[in-house]
Amino acid sequence: MRRELVFQCVIGLAMLSSAVSNRVLGGDLPSDFAAKYQPAAENLQRCYSHATISGTLRRENPRAKKLLEQQYVLRAAGAKFRLDITTTAEHGMGLEVGSTTSYIATPDGSLSSYRGPRSQVFDTASELSYSDVKSRIENGCPLIMPYKSVGQGTILEVLKLPNVRVDGVEKIQRDGETLVKVSYDESSGQKSQRARKSWFLLCPAEGWAVREYSRTTGDGDSEILHRGTLKYDGMHDGAPLVRRIEIWQEQGPRRECILHEIIEVSSFTPVDPSSYFFTAFTF
Repeated sequence: MRRELVFQCVIGLAMLSSAVSNRVLGGDLPSDFAAKYQPAAENLQRCYSHATISGTLRRENPRAKKLLEQQYVLRAAGAKFRLDITTTAEHGMGLEVGSTTSYIATPDGSLSSYRGPRSQVFDTASELSYSDVKSRIENGCPLIMPYKSVGQGTILEVLKLPNVRVDGVEKIQRDGETLVKVSYDESSGQKSQRARKSWFLLCPAEGWAVREYSRTTGDGDSEILHRGTLKYDGMHDGAPLVRRIEIWQEQGPRRECILHEIIEVSSFTPVDPSSYFFTAFTF
């Protein structure tokens, strides 16, 4: 089962200590931005790459009247990743309630499998490349969002792209908290198309992880506004543990919702899972 989560967002970041008033071209960012961002992103990635995270996922397409509800378990041990997703409810998605799809990505071998609701072992299994399976895991349940953009890399990498221009970094106050808003433009490279406005809102007290984001892609009727909010619950070695991610995609000038997704985390254990889970025998 191929799971494509169509949304692009940018995540994880540390900030400049003072607001940037001038516009900065991608690839020419101030040195202290990178100096502060890099250790924060590495700390987040280290935590989320050595953990077992479980919870529920709800995905809805209001326009098409489609709905999907699933339970997931994500396991990560350094370069090894595994995602098991079981469908608990669906409407119009073509999936069987009770079926489970599993992905294992390891440097030694990577697989995907499908097990029907009445099957004791997997019904189908396919060997895939490591990068392909890892991408499917990140798209299928994007718990990497506090430190990495699905399909794009870290915020620093995104802001260094030649088509990106940083508008500013500013501190704002909200409900007694100091947050940081980073605004930037993206251009498609075509002179006839306007630059697209985007931003992230970051929380210094939560390891510089993203609290909210907004990103615009496309033009005209194909324009899509990608936005989301993230909530955290506690810290581990300076990294915030994500508790809830909510995502919207709205299309066209009338902002018609084409995707609404909620990822709830019921358990976050920041310890390497057993190597037992990263073998084909556990399918």
